[in-house]
Amino acid sequence: MIPLGNADEKTCFETWIKYLEEKFTFPFTAKVKEFQDRGPLRQGDFVHVLGIDGLQMTAGILVNIRIGKRFYIFPLYDLEAKDRSSSNYQPLNDYSYWFTNR
Repeated sequence: MIPLGNADEKTCFETWIKYLEEKFTFPFTAKVKEFQDRGPLRQGDFVHVLGIDGLQMTAGILVNIRIGKRFYIFPLYDLEAKDRSSSNYQPLNDYSYWFTNR
């Protein structure tokens, strides 16, 4: 885990992690929703979210994902749950909204 900017920010992220670990059912399928200017993933790719990995200063909560036979660590806010009726959809959407507007 990489340290965050300040204690309040770290507390917010830790609260989000605890909440999401309670709400998410792993694994689940998600779509890369943002343009990726580097790396092997592209906007629109579907990935399997396997679990939460930790925090990073600029990317927030990181998750372990799999696409095909490859595994990556990826920012959670760049993902959208594939199934809008899934119990994962709203918590993920809420976190992405919070992260973008914090």
